[in-house]
This record gives sequence, structure tokens and C-alpha cells, in this order.
Amino acid sequence: MKKKNILNKKFDHTNNLTNNITNNITNENINIKNSSKKHLSKKPDFEISQRVGVEFENFNGEIRCNLDEKVKHQILSVELDKTEIGLTYNSETKKVEGVPTECCAFSVTIKYKVSKWKFLQEQKTCVLNCEIVKNNNLPRLRFRVNNVKQFEVVEGLKIVHFDKSADHYSIDSVNFIDENVNHFVYDRSQNVINGLPTKIAQCSLEIKYYYKNICPGKIFTNNVDFFVLENKQALKLDLFVNTNNKSIKQFEDFTAKIQAKNTNLHCKNWEITSVENIIELHKKGIDINVKNKTISGNTLFSGIFVLNIEYDVIVDGKSYSFAEKIPLKIVSNEAKLHAHVNSLGTAKYLDFYYNKVNLISKIAHNNYSNYLRGNNNFEPRVVNVIIDNNNFYYDNTTQEIVGYVSNNKDIDVTIEYDYPVLSKMPNLSLEYSNHKIFTHKQTIKVVENTTKPKLEFVAKNAYYNVPFAGSLDLVKKPIFENIDPYYIVEVKFDKENSGLYYNHATKRIEGIPKLVNLVKPENFVSDDKNSKDIKDIKDIKQTIKNIKDIRDLEDLKDNKHKTAVKHTNENSIITATIFYTYYKDKLNDSKWKNLIKQQTEIKLNISKAPPPKKDNEDNKYRKENSANECIKGKEKSIIAARQCVNTNHQKTNHCENDFYIKYNAKYDCYVAVLADGSNAAKFSYYASKLVVNVAGEILDNNLEKNLPNIVTVFNKFYNTNNKNENTNNINTEAFEKSIKRVLYNLIGISVFTAYKKLEQEYNTNKNVIGDIKNLSTTLMLTVIKKIGKKWLCVSYSVGDGVIVIYNNKLQPATHNLLLGKISNNNSENHFLSKKEISSYDEIIKNINVSVVDNFTALIMLNNGIAQPKFHNENNLKQIETWNGFWDELNKEIPNLLGNIDGKNSNELNAKNLMKWINFADEKSQNDRVLAIIY
Repeated sequence: MKKKNILNKKFDHTNNLTNNITNNITNENINIKNSSKKHLSKKPDFEISQRVGVEFENFNGEIRCNLDEKVKHQILSVELDKTEIGLTYNSETKKVEGVPTECCAFSVTIKYKVSKWKFLQEQKTCVLNCEIVKNNNLPRLRFRVNNVKQFEVVEGLKIVHFDKSADHYSIDSVNFIDENVNHFVYDRSQNVINGLPTKIAQCSLEIKYYYKNICPGKIFTNNVDFFVLENKQALKLDLFVNTNNKSIKQFEDFTAKIQAKNTNLHCKNWEITSVENIIELHKKGIDINVKNKTISGNTLFSGIFVLNIEYDVIVDGKSYSFAEKIPLKIVSNEAKLHAHVNSLGTAKYLDFYYNKVNLISKIAHNNYSNYLRGNNNFEPRVVNVIIDNNNFYYDNTTQEIVGYVSNNKDIDVTIEYDYPVLSKMPNLSLEYSNHKIFTHKQTIKVVENTTKPKLEFVAKNAYYNVPFAGSLDLVKKPIFENIDPYYIVEVKFDKENSGLYYNHATKRIEGIPKLVNLVKPENFVSDDKNSKDIKDIKDIKQTIKNIKDIRDLEDLKDNKHKTAVKHTNENSIITATIFYTYYKDKLNDSKWKNLIKQQTEIKLNISKAPPPKKDNEDNKYRKENSANECIKGKEKSIIAARQCVNTNHQKTNHCENDFYIKYNAKYDCYVAVLADGSNAAKFSYYASKLVVNVAGEILDNNLEKNLPNIVTVFNKFYNTNNKNENTNNINTEAFEKSIKRVLYNLIGISVFTAYKKLEQEYNTNKNVIGDIKNLSTTLMLTVIKKIGKKWLCVSYSVGDGVIVIYNNKLQPATHNLLLGKISNNNSENHFLSKKEISSYDEIIKNINVSVVDNFTALIMLNNGIAQPKFHNENNLKQIETWNGFWDELNKEIPNLLGNIDGKNSNELNAKNLMKWINFADEKSQNDRVLAIIY
């Protein structure tokens, strides 16, 4: 134990000694170190055998010790300050070795221990400086990048080299050395630079590259510069006026955009700063909105206008100013100068025509300033009017076309006009610099004149040497139009000394006819065919030729001459030319007096006076004293009968009334016509027969033409499919007015033709009839038609008689008196005459219309039945009276309300009805007629 302690103490002492020596050595070393600065030639403790190496060549630097052999040393570590250059220290060979990849200076730091004494050791450091120099034997690349322009897209800018020896290299990376102010991007896959430079700048690139076969892993670096050059022109917009492919026309409103053809992205932000000639353009009607970059207006001018526009393009907050002249083309627009001309309308034949020529400019001249128009409106002015009708002229004072239409040929009109303001604006447009005349053509269509038609007259026949006074009656065309008052100016006859003249006071042709028209002598043939006495024939021909008057016939020499007269035309024809006008007040006007006179011709038949009338001359007008008929329709039937009860009439077969009934199956219409002749009229029995047949047949024949119009009007007012329709909501006044307008063409033509037939009969047989009043008769007409679920009942009546719609199926029974009148024996009855057909209003006032859901019977009876059964008009209004009348009918005619099955039942009902109307009545001797639709 003691021995151990002693050893420990001895060891501690040794340690202390060692520490002291060490400290002394350290201090000495410090002193030596400090003094080494003064002794630079002193070798370091270590050295390296190769202090300078060559890039990419083997480096083999051995670490050698320069210490005295007596001094023991130990290398603790060897470190290189740059480890990435490809060199390392090999502790086994004590060498720094490898292949340097960079040109650089580097240091080798050696840490070692030195032992001078057994227990004295010192740790030192030795730094050896080395260098790797450039290997001039390796290829070096120089790169080039082309300069680019400001504001132009850079796409595919290549980095190229211009060294012949560099064939197998690759670029590792490309970096911008300075700030990339233009934001270029390097595309390594394509080895190109892309971008859109906006700033003028020098761009420096650091290019790192390597060789594929030389110095593997070695990255070389080279720098290259290129420049972004100033390119202000790239921002020039190349402005144009965008009209969307539409022409800007003179005289028309327009709007267009000022736009740029340059699609450079940097050109999107730009603004117009000024338009040099903006005021001048404004005066011409062209306005430029600088802010919105639009052009609008409406100009009188045409041609090419130059817009001097200054503008700025703003890029990255910097403005670039430019100025451009752009064209604005305004095309001439002559179509706008073709003024609107009012329609000249139509002209009525045989009428005066007045129409003002209104020229309306298509140019909205209010849009233009007074500077453009001066003190004149931009209005057209009529220069000349050319009319292809000598009866027409243009009145400059009233600006009217005036004329008289004397024929039915359409009239062509050419209107020439100009614009006075054009002559005051010579710069308006080259094509208008001279006096420009525009034309407009129209045709005035001549239409038929319904109130002033071309007239046709008719006059009764005349007799030789018999005083004649014949009125000129009209043959109207169209037959139902009212005509304006006309005036007969004169009547000329084609034969001199005819003995006839026109009397303006009486409005008749008057005089004693004298002339007779004989056949020409050369056409004469003797009765004696065997006669060869040429001398006699010549003498007869001469005699005939000399005959001028009917009285000359009495002075004929002998029978031979009288025989010749048999070969003459015993009726003389005189042609009368009638000159008439609708404008009597203009006959003294020299301008119109010859135009307004129209003429027409009539033939007057001059014949010998008829021989005295024989008693039996009127036999052909006679008819049976009684008649009856019954017709079955789809839903209704018609029954009618007439009976002569006047004993005087019975003797002469002069029954003064008649009927006509017809069921038109095609149009499902029921027609009934009754007529009652006047007791005082000698031939009224024939007149009644004539008018019912003519009126009935005309009405039936015209159903096809007129029924569709009637149904159309009916359906406008009545919903025929609605069974529960409230008829109180129908505007009956409007309905009647409309339905009568179309019924006029159906009922009116029937009545008109019936009367005209009476006139014709009278004119043909005037010698027998004597006076047209001998053909006096009443007329009642009914036509009914079921439309949908309702019945349309139409009637027409002139004179005494009753038409009623009776319904005994309603409680209480009802009746609707369409037309009804009973006259007493002392009253003057009314008959069909010219007055009833003289106008539209005259016909319409005698038409009555009723619409019912259903009815028991429509009853028509003349005064011969109404007077004894109803006595007065007040009873016609009482339903009780009609109930009694209907009950009496059914009592006397049992089958009246039954089904009519076959001809026998029809005839039975008709015969029973005929017997019933032959009832006895002491007070009434009027013939009777009745018709029932049931």
C-alpha cells in the first residue's frame, strides 16, 4: 500500500515536471514563431512535392517532413480547404492526389506532434499553399446570343457557339447574372430563350456547360451578353375605322369604332389624345368621341375624309406618343335623295281628279346644323310633272295634279324634282355639283265610278204622225248603286227633219215622228217574179227612193208602187245621241266644257200606230182561280194556297194574287214569295204571277253566291255552337246593320229584277197594258236558314200583308211580327214601284231580320185573309188572336202538324188549306193567298 502511494506521488511529480517543460517549450515556440517573421528563409516543417497542378491532369503531391531526424514527429491530420476540386489526401502514401477540375488556389493544412523529450510533446500546424492552373490544352467555348427588339415577342432565341473545336458539349444551365427585368425564360429542352421584352437593357447570361467525352463531370462556365434594343415603332397601332363590313352612307346615321390592327399585347392600353381636324369634321356632321374611340354622325357629304389622330400607348406606366392619318370613306347615297312621294291614288272614271303632290325628303335634315343647310331646309322641290293624259295638268300654285277622267285608261305620271340646297353646297358631293334632277314614276289607276257611271238610256217606242213625249229612263249599271244627279246637255238625232227634239223643261224627247226608213232601191225585188218590165222596176225603185214622209205613201201612183212598199221596213229606226254631264256648273268653263260631256246612243223605233185593241187581247194573262202546293224540307215543310173569291174575277179567271215556294236542298234554305194584285189594276193578276216567279227564281239562284257571306256575318255575332248563349248580349243594332248589308245583294237583286220584269212586260205590250199602274201588286218574300242551332229568318215586304213567326211550344205562346199591315177599304194601298228599287236605303228599309232558337210556323198572309181574321193592326200584336188563328187552322187541317209522309199527305194538306181560305165573309171580297213554313 505504501509502495503504491509512493509511485503515485512520483508520477504526479513527473507530470508536474512535464507540464513545466511543456510550458517552457510552448513559450519558446511562441517566441520562435514571433521571431519567424524576421527569418522568412527558414523552411517549414513540411513541404509538398507538387505545389502547382494543371487543370484536368493528375496531381501527385507528396507530403515531406523537413524536421531534424532527431526530432520525432507524428502527423495527426492533413486537410484541404477545397474538397470539391477533385483532390484528396491519401494517408497511406502521404500524398495529395487526384485530378483537379477547377483552376484555383487551395491550401493543405497539416496538423502534427513533435516530441523533443520523453515526456515533452508539442502539437503544431503547417499550411502549404498550392495552385491549380488553367489547362491550355483543353477546348474553351465562346457563346453568342442575338440582340432582340423591345415590344416584340421573343420566341426560340437560340444560344449558339462559334468555336470549331466544340462539337460534343451540353449546356448544364443558363442563368441571368443581373436582374432579369424583361422576364426572359430559358427553355432547356429546346436550348432557347423566350419572352416579351419591354425595357431597353443589357442582358448578361452565365452559361454552364460540360463536355461529353472530355473531363467527365467537369462543368465549365462562360458569360455572354445580348441587348434589348429600342423599338418604339412596334407600338404603332395602325389604326382603322371598323364599320363591321358595312358602308357608311351619306345622309344616314352611322356609328363606327376606331380600332387597331396591331395585335401586340403591349398595345392594348392606348388612348386618343387629340384629333387635329375634329372641329372641321364636326361641321360636316362627323363627330369623334375621343374617350370611347367612336365615330358617329350623319353627313351630307361623301368622299374620303382623313382623320388626323394623335394617341398614346401606355406600357408599364410609360407613354409612347404616335400620330396617324386614317381614312374615313363616306359613300354617296343617291337613294336617299329619291324622295317619298305620296300615293296618287286612284281616279274615278267620269270624275274630276285632284291630288296634291307631296314630296317628303328621306333625309332627316333636322339632324344637320344650320352651317350645313344654310337658311334652307333640305327639302325636294317639284320641277316638272309629265302626265300622259292631255286632260290632266299640274297646278304649280296649288301643287296639285288636276284633271278629268274621260276614259278608263290608267294614267302614267312622271314627277321631276330637285334639291335647291344642293346648288348652294357645291362641295357636298361631286356627283351633285351640277344641277341634279331626280324622277319618280307613278300610275294613277282609273277605277269604275259607282256614283257617276256611264249611263245607258231607254225610251218608249213612237208612232208615225202621232204626238210623242218619251222620257229618257236609265238602264243602271251597276244596278244597285246610287248615282249622282246628271244633266242632259243636248240630244242629237241622226236624221234631219225627224220631227223630234229634246225638251229640257220636261226632260223628254217630244215631237211628231215623220221619217220612215225604206229599204234601198237596189235591194228591191218585185212580187211578180215573172215580170220582165225593167222600166217598171226602175220606176218603182225611184219612187221608193223619193218617199220621205209617211204621207207620201198616200200619193203613190198605182198598185204596182203600193206593192213595192211591202218590201220596205215598215219600222223606222232613229238613232238619238244623248250628251249628258254630271258637272252642269262647268259647262261654261272653256277648259272642261268639252271634256265633261259624255255621250250615249239609243234607238227609237218609229212604227205605224197599232190597230184598235180587241176585247180578248189580254187572254194570254189569265190563270186558274185557285192553286195549292206543299214541299217537304229537311226539318221544315212549306205549304201555300191561293183562292179567287171575287165573283167578277172568278168569271174572267183573273185571280189577283199568287205564290212561289221552294226548298233548296243543297243549301237547306226555305223560300216563300207572295204577291197580292191591286183590285184597281187591270192586269194585276198577271203582275202577281210574274213577280213571285221572277223574285223566287232569282233569289234561289243567287243563294250559292251570297249565302257564304251571310253565314260569315251571322257567325261573327252568334256563337252557333253554344246552345245556352245569352242573346241579350248580342249587339242587335250592329248585327242588323251588318247582315242587311250582305242581304242587300240577295233580296235586293230579286226585288229589283222582279220590278224590271214588270217594266219590260209593260214596254213590250204597252198597247195592251196601257199604263204601268195596271201591273200594280204587293210583294212579300221570306227566306229562312238554320245556322248552327239557330234559325235566321229574313223577310221583305211592300204593301199590305202580314209575316209572323209563331211559337206555340212556349208557355205562354209567343209570336214575332216581322212585318204586318192591314188596310181598310178606304185607305190607299202601297204597291211595288220604281221608288222601292231606286236606292240602297229604299230596299233595306223593307227588309226585316229575326233570329230564333225554334218556331212552330212562319205565316205569310195577304190582306184578303188578315182583314177578316184580325180586323185591325192592334189584333196582330195580340198573342191570343194568333192562338185562335192557329187553333182554327189545325181544326180545319188535321194533318198540318203531323208528319208529312209522301206525296198524298202533301197534296191533302195543300188542298185542305186551299179549301179553308175560301171561307165565307160578306165584308171581304179580296182574293186570298197564304203560305206557311212549319
